Amino acid sequence: DPKVIERVEANEMPGNKIGLLNVHHRVKLLYGEGLHIRRLEPGTEIAFYIPNQRTPVASQATLLL
Repeated sequence: DPKVIERVEANEMPGNKIGLLNVHHRVKLLYGEGLHIRRLEPGTEIAFYIPNQRTPVASQATLLL
């Protein structure tokens, strides 16, 4: 549904449908980019990219601990 894609990109999901938004935020926090969502006919493609690194990526959340 194109509306779901728009809501994920705008960070606006209803409280009972937060799974996809949660994954988007976690991938973004860990790797700097979130999910890439593309509408297909029929279906939807969801992709994310993980950098080829052997050391963990430090995030602001881990630096504040």
